[in-house]
Amino acid sequence: MNLRDALQSLWVGACLLAGLPANATEWAVGESSVHTRKGQADGPDTLVISGPWGASTLPFNSSRTPLDVLNGSQDGSIRLPGLVLSADADRVIHRPPRSHLPLDARTDIATSGHRITIHRGLRHCVVDLPAGWAMEDWTAERLPRDVATSTQAALLMPGRSSPVSLLPMRVDLNSCQVSRGRPIKRIGFDVLLQGHAGGWWLTSAVENSLLISTDGIRWKPMPLPQATHALLGAHVAPDGQAWVAVSQSDIGFRLRAYKRDGRTHGWTQAAMCEVPRTWVDFARLVAEDRLTDETPQPCP
Repeated sequence: MNLRDALQSLWVGACLLAGLPANATEWAVGESSVHTRKGQADGPDTLVISGPWGASTLPFNSSRTPLDVLNGSQDGSIRLPGLVLSADADRVIHRPPRSHLPLDARTDIATSGHRITIHRGLRHCVVDLPAGWAMEDWTAERLPRDVATSTQAALLMPGRSSPVSLLPMRVDLNSCQVSRGRPIKRIGFDVLLQGHAGGWWLTSAVENSLLISTDGIRWKPMPLPQATHALLGAHVAPDGQAWVAVSQSDIGFRLRAYKRDGRTHGWTQAAMCEVPRTWVDFARLVAEDRLTDETPQPCP
């Protein structure tokens, strides 16, 4: 039995002792606990999150990861379909109307055909999508991946199938003015848009692709750290610092975290304890990997 098989056997035993099925993964998000369970046959996987605020059970598609139902936002809050939790995941700070989807603690979005309405406070910005372009099939059970907010703007990324591409549309949330960029190639079916104070990120773990933009209109590729085998996750903290989680061929395809900010031109390897808690998906990556080259430790 090799090391990986031995550790997998230990994991199965630990799950049984803890009362969890061997196909479950458990981790913490702030004051809340999360566990996912593989679906039966063709059924969806399930994520259960519980904390002082209550609990929620959410089905999701494993090929798109739990980010469809549990994700952070540019202001540090934590989003689920139908509600937004505080950064500590200890209380509900926002419940959007039933027909709205949350983008952050202050901003919701709703759709009616090709008309999009973005709600922030008393401001309601109405955007009509160009003919031939459409947002993803938004549902009340899933967080939208093709729209995000920054401190002053929202960015829409409607797509089209021929040619396969995305259209950047930035909405100023003070004036409701819309600015369009040129279509860009869609980088993967699992594309995820993120906003922050300094700009925007567009990622696809399936295609190992990362694009960045300072204005949401002009985009360029961002090289990944050397020896990257797979992009496992990416995050932009509210302060604008960028993070990626990758598996690397030079350490047996194990998990590593890297960081960079606007003052540097390359990636710096980060200790696991440095990863910001606003990256709500990182603890899942550590829990699922279980063979990291560094045991997560609290920062001094």
